[in-house]
Parts: sequence; structure tokens; C-alpha cells
Amino acid sequence: MRGRVRSARSCRRLYERYLEWNAANVRAWTKFAELEQALGETDRTRGIYELAIAQPVLDMPEALWKVRGHCSTLLSGAECEELVRDDDA
Repeated sequence: MRGRVRSARSCRRLYERYLEWNAANVRAWTKFAELEQALGETDRTRGIYELAIAQPVLDMPEALWKVRGHCSTLLSGAECEELVRDDDA
């Protein structure tokens, strides 16, 4: 169990450092969120997607719209509606 926690911390640090360097990389944001989701960390998953959406520049913003499928579990109602509205525009 300790090894898994240590491994998750290491992965988090790597994603955080990478995203500090290249915050526009949607694939990295998505993979980071998927890691947290796999660990059962719904709040962290939601937070990562919220941070990704807030970035002023993204290399593939359309890839974030895939979140729309599980929007209700990852984002608040208002944020989910904003994603859907932007996707339909």
C-alpha cells in the first residue's frame, strides 16, 4: 500500500512539473485527471479538469470536450453547462 501511495505522489509531481512547463498540453491534463480518477480521487480529478479549462491557451481544446460524457461527476453543474454550451457553439 505504501508503495502505491509513494508511486502516486511521484506521478503527481511529474505531471505538476510538466504542466508548469507546458500548461497548454491537453493530453497531459487529461492523463493527469485519468490517473486521479483511477485512484478514486474524484475531487482531484475535478480540480485538474477545472485548471485545464481555465488555461488561456490549450493545444487541443476540443479534446477537453470529451469530458462532456462524464461531466456531471467531474464538474459542477455550471461548469458542465458551460462546456456543453461552448461545445455546441
